Amino acid sequence: MNTGITVSFSHLTKDQAEELIELYASFSGVGSTTVEGQRHTADPLPNPRPQAPAAPRAPVAPKALQNGAAGGEITHDKFGVPFHPDYHSSVRRLNDDGSWKARRGVDKAAYKAFNAANRGGEGTGGAPTAAQLNQQFAAPPVPSAPTMPPVTVDQWVAKCTELYGAQKWTTDFVTNMNAACGVADQGAYMIPENAAARSMSYGIMAAA
Repeated sequence: MNTGITVSFSHLTKDQAEELIELYASFSGVGSTTVEGQRHTADPLPNPRPQAPAAPRAPVAPKALQNGAAGGEITHDKFGVPFHPDYHSSVRRLNDDGSWKARRGVDKAAYKAFNAANRGGEGTGGAPTAAQLNQQFAAPPVPSAPTMPPVTVDQWVAKCTELYGAQKWTTDFVTNMNAACGVADQGAYMIPENAAARSMSYGIMAAA
């Protein structure tokens, strides 16, 4: 509600009275003044500007659901280690550093060994180790030649005679067999030191 006040100063001029009253109104907060029939309204006091409400914070998912796969279940920790129920918390909780939380009662050495050996998978910042890259891109192992049981000279000659009678002891067959066994001719199979070659050739003849 606005309140008016009228002040009369007989010994002041009109301009002096108006100046004095306006000064008084500005200090006292009086809404309006009247000088000799003229009404002067002081500026209303400004209302405080309402502040906008603070924006609500986005909800933060629990650690077990952060960086997760479809359905909110994560499969790898920050370092790329895949979840394993034998070593990690069944609810897939993460430590503060982003690593899997150990399963209650698990052997700590086994837990650390598993994590160290499986770092660098589909995580959120883990890089494959040199050992994992070498294992991933290493050439498949070459199968070793089957180990043949020892073959005596008599056994070897008997097998040669058998193939000769079956008309399988041909020049091409003998040449290929010698090349496979690493000998120059058939006489090498009779040498005691060539027992391995004799056994290998015996296996070739048995498969012919």
